[in-house]
Amino acid sequence: MSGLSEWFWQERLWFPEGLGWADLEDRDGRVYAKARDLWVALPIALVFLIVRQIFERSVHFFSLSCSVSAPFIDVFGYLLNHFFPLYFKHYLYFSVQSNVFFS
Repeated sequence: MSGLSEWFWQERLWFPEGLGWADLEDRDGRVYAKARDLWVALPIALVFLIVRQIFERSVHFFSLSCSVSAPFIDVFGYLLNHFFPLYFKHYLYFSVQSNVFFS
């Protein structure tokens, strides 16, 4: 397993000629990003997921259920599922045909 790891992290695969892993060490006032810096993204992502769940379960559901009646949702869903594929099939057919004749 260590041989696979050594092969994967070869300097010639990751750096241009003349550079290596030693060049990424902190020195001369330069501080480079470290892999541990990526851990900051995990709590932020967790907060976004929690906020999204709260929004979906309370605000969004409440506003949708109060402003739209159930029969309207059924009709709107039927229209979307029935007419949109027909429209786009027609539109794409003629757009492809026009590209054939005018290109």
